[in-house]
Amino acid sequence: MIPETIMCVCKKCGSKTYSKFDQGTNSCEKGHKQKTSFLQVQDKTYIFGCKNCNGGQRYDEPYCEGCDSKFEKHDAPHKITGEMKPSNYQLLYTLEGIEGAQKDLQSILQQTHEVSEVICPRCVDQETFPFKTDRQDLEILGYFTIPPENVREFDEHMYAPHGICQNPACIELEYPKSTWAMGVKLILRSEYIPTPGFGNGAEVFHSKHFCIECKRDTRTKLIFESGIYTCEVCSLVKPDLLIHQPTGKESSTIDLDVKSKYSNALKGKNHWLTPPFAFSMAVNFHTRAQSFDNTVANEKATNAPEKPSNDWWKILGPYLRALFLRKGAETYESHVLLTTYLVKSSINHIEPLWLFSSKNRTGAGERKIRKAFENYKDNETVFSSIMSNVQWNSCNPENSGIESLISVLENNIDFWPIEQDEKQEFIQLAGQWALAFTQSKFYPTYLTTCILNEPYTMNGELKHPIGMIESFSILAALKHMNSAGKEMVQKHLFPKQEKADWVMILNDKGKKLVRNLDPLLDKFSP
Repeated sequence: MIPETIMCVCKKCGSKTYSKFDQGTNSCEKGHKQKTSFLQVQDKTYIFGCKNCNGGQRYDEPYCEGCDSKFEKHDAPHKITGEMKPSNYQLLYTLEGIEGAQKDLQSILQQTHEVSEVICPRCVDQETFPFKTDRQDLEILGYFTIPPENVREFDEHMYAPHGICQNPACIELEYPKSTWAMGVKLILRSEYIPTPGFGNGAEVFHSKHFCIECKRDTRTKLIFESGIYTCEVCSLVKPDLLIHQPTGKESSTIDLDVKSKYSNALKGKNHWLTPPFAFSMAVNFHTRAQSFDNTVANEKATNAPEKPSNDWWKILGPYLRALFLRKGAETYESHVLLTTYLVKSSINHIEPLWLFSSKNRTGAGERKIRKAFENYKDNETVFSSIMSNVQWNSCNPENSGIESLISVLENNIDFWPIEQDEKQEFIQLAGQWALAFTQSKFYPTYLTTCILNEPYTMNGELKHPIGMIESFSILAALKHMNSAGKEMVQKHLFPKQEKADWVMILNDKGKKLVRNLDPLLDKFSP
């Protein structure tokens, strides 16, 4: 028997919640017509929306028993996850089935962590990426938690009363190929619709970060010593991200040989690494073996580590080993340039790429930098564990990033215009400008506008150059404290040569932004 009340999920409502299903009209409670629909009640299947029948009829695949007309259900793989989904039909749900599924979900979640009131409709809970629920934080990203009074200006996509999830996998699933979405809107746990066929109700991602043990995407951890990627929850190795490298007695020798290749590529160029990494040469293996006992004895006596915590090989080595194993015609130095810049950017050591390439900094030049970045498209998996941080840091300025850029500029400009006793005030003013910028009506437009040329978008993963906002904030603070100094630093950051590196790295929209910079600086003046 068909229950009196059954529920559907209406895509036209733009919601992830259940809607009461009208059995007579085959519509949701708002009157939206639904696809041909099917309800499972114990061992019986009912069809709704049969072209010759009203209401629900028994269904014996592929025929409606009410009129004997044929309807074949077709499934198709989800274009992102590969999971088979209904294509020409949809499913209906009983209240008992919904309640049971939600109780099962609640029970499973309570076994592992405290259940929150809100969830992401894609990944459920904030284990992979923390949720953003603070009103001020949401407004900075262009979302609002209270509907505006002017209905004409209401943008449903940007209305997130419960907050958003910023997991890139969730965003891609919810808004495929979107250029505007900064997150997936959270819903109340009571509104969650479990996906039939999965124990915890969560959508299964078949991405490079999917853990077969946890049966979901989990945060990935890179084990520096072995160069392998593991699940941060259960420590299972993720084979799609695994850096295959030799094992056994010869592994140390081979690793030293690899380090030696990159050390040689860096001869006379170790300043590429500093800051923030410390350079050390690869030691001849046989010499090292002879002095091993003495080294161990000295370490025990001094209780000091063999290498500093920021040793370049300790931090960059896992990525460079992976690139070494994949190496084609590109140079070792191009590996170093790409890896150094991405890793330093992922830890919020901020520096615009055109400053990094400049003659007063690395001296690499835009041509070498471009060739290095062209290698990224074939090596995405090598950097997959840090790219989300790189993306975030490219458009979310923090005081620590502003300070790191100031330090780089101090070391590269002969006459830095700010005295040491003014430094904290200067940093504070720059931070105020950056905050005002990210809270402005202009910021959402900035977020959705790509201002980079290829290959600097990293296969479309970046829209904004790292250090752009921080550079602007520093110039704004200088304009306030020392206008002559501002002009000098601006010429250093954005030289006016026709083929300056920043001109080659930015697209037309980015170049226009720089060339009309002063009004922007004044608009958010600290």
